[in-house]
Parts: sequence; C-alpha cells; structure tokens
Amino acid sequence: MQFHTTNGALASLATDCLILGVFEGKKLDAGAHDIDEASGGLLKATLKGGDLNGATGQTLMLTVPQGLACKRLLLVGCGKKKELNARGFRKIAQAAAKALLATRATSAVTSLLDLPLQDRDQHWMASQLIEALGHAAYRFNQLKTTNKDDKPPALKQFSFHVVDEAALKPTLAQAAAINAGIALCKDLANLPGNICTPTYLAGQAEQLAKQFKSIHTTVLEEKEMEKLGMGALLSVSRGSRQPAKLIVMEYKGPGSQKKKPLVLVGKGLTFDAGG
Repeated sequence: MQFHTTNGALASLATDCLILGVFEGKKLDAGAHDIDEASGGLLKATLKGGDLNGATGQTLMLTVPQGLACKRLLLVGCGKKKELNARGFRKIAQAAAKALLATRATSAVTSLLDLPLQDRDQHWMASQLIEALGHAAYRFNQLKTTNKDDKPPALKQFSFHVVDEAALKPTLAQAAAINAGIALCKDLANLPGNICTPTYLAGQAEQLAKQFKSIHTTVLEEKEMEKLGMGALLSVSRGSRQPAKLIVMEYKGPGSQKKKPLVLVGKGLTFDAGG
C-alpha cells in the first residue's frame, strides 16, 4: 500500500473512494460540506434518511455519487465537534479503515486531516490513519492453504487531501516504515515454534542488517555466552534442542553520534517460557 498527498477540489478527484467526516447532529465537516454543494445536496439528503447521525465510528458507504469524480463516498461519524480528541480520532481512523478495506476499492482519498483536533496536528492524524489501515489490512497467510474466497484487501493507494503536501510527505514515509515493522513483528509472533526458532529469529535480524545500512546486527552463540557468564539464559535454553542466540541490533540513524544511546532489552520467546 502506497501513501500520497493530493490537493485541489475534492469533487474533481478521480478515486475509487472519497472519505469524509460527519459530526453528531448530521453536521458536515469542511470537506463534506464542499462535496454536498458540488453534488447538489446529496449528503444532506442522504443524512435525512437517518442511516447515520454522526456518532463516533459510524460509517455509511454511498456508491456512484452523481456529479462527482469519485466512485464511492465513505461517510464516517466523528462525534460531537467540540469534544473531538485523540481517542475519538483513533476510533474514527479504525472505523474508516475497516469500512474502506471491506470494499474492492484500489484507491482512496480522505479529507479527515481537516478535522478540528485541538491537541494533535495533521502529522499525528495521518500517522494514525496509516496505522489503522495497516492493522486492518494485515493478514497472516504463510501457513494457510489457498482459498479463492479469502481475498487480500484491494487497496493499493491512499491519499491525504492537504494544503501543504511537501510538509506531510516525510510523515507518510515514516508511518509506512513503522507499519512494515509492525507487520514483521506480527509475522514472527504468529509463526509456530518449530519454524521461528532462535536461529530463524537471528536470521531475520541479520537480514534486516543486510537490507538497511543503518542497522548493525551481532549474534552471540552459546560458547560466547558461556564466556560472558550468562548461565541463567543458557540453563533455560537447555530445555530445547535448539541452541540459544543472543541478538544485538544497533540502529544508527542521522545525528545518532551526537546523542546518548537508547537501549531496549527484549525476550524473544520461540518456545514455551516455562511458566
């Protein structure tokens, strides 16, 4: 899935799905108001039907809207305008992602970054939407037999409608990278212990070091751990036929030489922890 920015009149954007916000009381956000005018009052007429009142997380999909370049309109409830906060926006993002990925739309545009969220900026909002899309799109199919009915999400391109496109692009790249990391972690956690052994896990860390020059990976074998006096770890690993591995990954990004290092210590469980 690729993430982009776009600008211009919402009504003229050719996309499979345009995502807009509706506040409680059937009040339209700025983008939805523009679309309502361009479509001759389509949204207000639809909301009069009562299928959506604007409660946080509600969704309503309209197909083939007249007078617009998009193929679908996805309306997302945003709750009370004055009470919209970070927690509410996460719920909005999750609902929008779930409803969008339930369709066969391959592209989408949203104006949700224009919502009046007082304690967060557009960069945070964009990151939350990308994260929600990543969670909704994730599938673990490595060990499944082929099922023609189990189709992956069709969405290939998601765009944010913003005024300052250049300022948002670094945020989109960072959020997409975080999504890729989360997906890798999920894959490793979902693999059974007879596949994701300590050796396999170490191999994945070494592969990341090959892929990214900013990462350096060192893997300590059992003999090296014995020399360091790591008896507690080694005593646990004797409960398995698989040899223990101690994985050290160093990330040195831009400007890291001038900053104190941050050290994260994790325990990679590849078999029963023993209680």
